Amino acid sequence: MAALLKKPSCEVCEHFANKRGEGTPCDTCYPEVRTENADAVDVFIQCMNQLRFAPDGKSLGIDYNALEIIIKRMGVYHKNKVFNQVLILEQEFILKGSD
Repeated sequence: MAALLKKPSCEVCEHFANKRGEGTPCDTCYPEVRTENADAVDVFIQCMNQLRFAPDGKSLGIDYNALEIIIKRMGVYHKNKVFNQVLILEQEFILKGSD
């Protein structure tokens, strides 16, 4: 397992812990991430301030231009794979708002 470079917000952590039926790991604050997903999680966290919103406040998703820039700047080797993994994380995050 790999550690995250940046800590996710408590809301994101709580959402995924609840989906797994577990309590939040607040005592460690950094959830474990599988090595093969570490780049995608790190990129997703970097993109959290690049979300687009509709006029009614509903999240539309990540600005994909910003996502491309972040992937390049972070020097991600498997760019397409990580891009697609981030899209999956993005949908999980957006669906959280409809719970």
